[in-house]
This record gives sequence, C-alpha cells and structure tokens, in this order.
Amino acid sequence: MEFEALRLTVEPLRLEFEPLMSEVEALRLTVAPLRLTVAPLRLTIAPLMSEVAPLRLTVALLMPEIAPLKLKFRDGQMTNDK
Repeated sequence: MEFEALRLTVEPLRLEFEPLMSEVEALRLTVAPLRLTVAPLRLTIAPLMSEVAPLRLTVALLMPEIAPLKLKFRDGQMTNDK
C-alpha cells in the first residue's frame, strides 16, 4: 500500500521532468563539440598567463605612483582630477 502511494506521488513528477531531461540531453549534445573547441584554447592561453603574471606584479608595484594622479577618462579624453 505504501508503495502505491509513493508511486502516485512520483509518477506526476516523472511526467513533469521527462521533457526537461530531453532538453538537458540536447544541451549536452550542443556542449560536447564546444568542449573540443575550448580545450586547444586553454592550451594556448596557459603559456600566455605565465607572461601576464610578471606584468601584474609590475603594475601592482606602480600603483602607489599612479594612484595619486587620479587619472580618469571622460568622453575619450584623459583628465587629471584633483
């Protein structure tokens, strides 16, 4: 008897989620080729990141000198706000 009550609870949920599962499967089929595209890009980006890291350090060291200048861009023009 408990099994029947459980089945009556689960069956409507299954009917509700079944179409969603079809959509999820379609998305999986769409994403799979994209992963093949992204993988080589990661291999290209990884070496570049090792070049960017020292630049970040340089910028961080320059920030105390840059910050007081309060340089801002307005309408494409650089202004020195005080």
